[in-house]
Amino acid sequence: MDKTYLKFEQVGMSFRRGPMARGAAATEVLRDVDLSILGASPDRYARYEGDIRREYASVPEDMYRLGRRRVLETFLQRMAIYETPYFYERLERQARENLARALEAL
Repeated sequence: MDKTYLKFEQVGMSFRRGPMARGAAATEVLRDVDLSILGASPDRYARYEGDIRREYASVPEDMYRLGRRRVLETFLQRMAIYETPYFYERLERQARENLARALEAL
């Protein structure tokens, strides 16, 4: 079975029975799942940043850096990146460290 599918299944089960079930709307959980890459290990996040650059390979470097800087700064300006306590408690600190490191690299 696909690892990604298994991970989503685990998140789904947690939502139905676990700490995310308490007061978290499905849309909040989905947004947090989508943003979970921001709180990945530094090595995994660095690969993600490389993937993003390759996705936008047609964008000139100076324009890419400007746009990416805006995206990263927007996330860092939020009071909280994650909306659910489940993701906030597990990923917020690492996400902020990853985003700050990526911003410095630009």
